Amino acid sequence: MSNVLICQRCGFATTCRDLGDRCPSDDTLLLPRQTLGESRRDPSVGRVLAGRFLVLGGQVRHEEITLYRGRDLVTGQPISIKTVPPYAVGADERIERLTAESRLLRRVRHATLPVFVAGGRESDGLVWSVCEGLRGVSLRALLAERGPLPPNRAINIALRILASLDRLHVHGRVHGHLTPENILITPRGLRGNDEIRLLDVGGTLDSGQLRAPCPRDEGLRYRAPERLTGGTVDATTDVYTVGALVYEMLTGNRPFGSTAPFERISAGRARPPRLLLAPEFITLAGVVERALEPTSSRRWKRARAMAIALKAAFVTRHGERPVPTSAPPAARAVQSGPLPLVGGEPTSPRMRAVDALMSLSAFG
Repeated sequence: MSNVLICQRCGFATTCRDLGDRCPSDDTLLLPRQTLGESRRDPSVGRVLAGRFLVLGGQVRHEEITLYRGRDLVTGQPISIKTVPPYAVGADERIERLTAESRLLRRVRHATLPVFVAGGRESDGLVWSVCEGLRGVSLRALLAERGPLPPNRAINIALRILASLDRLHVHGRVHGHLTPENILITPRGLRGNDEIRLLDVGGTLDSGQLRAPCPRDEGLRYRAPERLTGGTVDATTDVYTVGALVYEMLTGNRPFGSTAPFERISAGRARPPRLLLAPEFITLAGVVERALEPTSSRRWKRARAMAIALKAAFVTRHGERPVPTSAPPAARAVQSGPLPLVGGEPTSPRMRAVDALMSLSAFG
């Protein structure tokens, strides 16, 4: 489909199939009508970064970083661009976070992480990062539109999140601030075989280190108690967050609602309500409840361990199971048979049912 491209200097307009053409009068880059309108409100729109990456318009705004739509003028491929202007409030911290994300994406590759293309700094101080073109809606927007998700779709999304976290954990990183806002969902097919991308991995934490308490306004309802109190973070910290996300996807509600006192949650005294599902999903409920244990030693030890438990627990009355994910093969990451709890035995019948199921699955 052809587009109307306009010169922002002289107003020359033409119909052209490809971006990158220039005005025959003053050699100014021609821009689509919508991009030209957005450029009057946002100076980043309409810019060509490094002489190659054209910023077309805003797509998703997460915290203080905007994810723009763009086009690679060399290859013609759609791209996504993050920028941080030097005059923005807290620019130094945000630039450091964007730079850290670029370094991590160069080092860690996975189907659920954006593919890094390029990054740099313009002469006026604008810092930018380019990755593959991303499409979809945030998990928050999906839940707001659809409400509780069918178990098959919710578990498939959770399996992809766990696969991504497992890759980060292998590299000694803990995400630590995962929320529905920074999970991008791209629907694929009618069976809930959605693709996901984690939009913000610039703030990942070192596994096994003592961290300062996170701010109360930073996704409080999805933080493990040790993140709220400044304890040691590890893979179980992310497992807790996935448990909270699965709880919300299945019920439409956050485990602690919207009024749970910060002090009770941070002290580990507040326990989430029981996850009430149909009888055939009782073991699935036990998997989620174990992930939400206030004491980290009682949760699933690894993201991969929780993924295995979810797959084993989710069997509908018709024998339906989740579709395969892009997670790497298990190999030596998880021992066969039940995964022992550290610090005691399961405290609820549902959790004992989970361990019994895992024991049976070890023998086929």
